[in-house]
Order: sequence, then C-alpha cells, then structure tokens
Amino acid sequence: MVDVAAAGGEVGGPRSTDVSEELEVHDATTVIKTNTGSGVLIRARYRALDNESVAMLAHSRRPMANIKSQMKRNRQNKKRQLRNKAVRSEMRTRTKNALDAAKQGDSEAADTALRRAQKQFDVASTRRVIHPRTAARRKSSLTRQVNELLNR
Repeated sequence: MVDVAAAGGEVGGPRSTDVSEELEVHDATTVIKTNTGSGVLIRARYRALDNESVAMLAHSRRPMANIKSQMKRNRQNKKRQLRNKAVRSEMRTRTKNALDAAKQGDSEAADTALRRAQKQFDVASTRRVIHPRTAARRKSSLTRQVNELLNR
C-alpha cells in the first residue's frame, strides 16, 4: 500500500491519529483526510491498481500552463520522460540478464549478455539519460560482478 499526497498534501508529512474523514473515491482508492494541527493533509491509499492508474492518480499536480510555449514544453517533457523510461528499463533488463547468465555459469551466454548490457549503458549515456561517468561506473561494476560469478 502506497501513501501518495492527493490534493496539496505532502508525501511522508506529519502523521496524526485524528482522522476526520475517510472517503471512498472508487473501489480501489481510499482518500483519508487528516487534521495535522497546522492544516488538513489529504492522503490517498492505492491498492491493487495497475501501473497506469497509479501514475494517473499519483500525478494529481499536473502542470497547468496558460502560456503556449510552456504547454509545448510540457508536451516535450512528457515525451522525453517516456523515452527515458524505456531506455532505463532496457538497461535494468539487460543488466539482470547478464547477472542471471553468469549465475547459471554459462560463460558464453554471460559474455554476450554483458556486451549487450554495456551497449545499452552506452546508448543511455549518449542520449543523456544517465551521465557518461555513471555509465562507465556501471559497466565496470557489472563486468566485475560477472567475472566474480564466473570465477575468473
């Protein structure tokens, strides 16, 4: 269960036992309105939602731009965010595949998976999803881990 600030509240803010209301927004979400002394903190508890619904509900503070250039900037940022998310996900997947192949002891498969993971680190740093030094550090660390698992 994840606590997410819904309307103007802070995530991880002060907790109080004085719960004034509990509202059912829809079948999987409960909004709890808490009196914190300094104001009202509204928290939403999300259970058993798919990732898309959680993302939609968690980002209740969407940019409300009135300026045309800012609206365009928001659209561009959303596209870049989705693109970067895919690159980061692919990095994690290829890293996991390299470590799994090394744990199984298959040297040839581990080397192939390691090369693919290193390539993905390079792609991410070229696209500036991660810093080039971070990519170098992760490649070095992954190589070291694979070599240790293969007893080289």
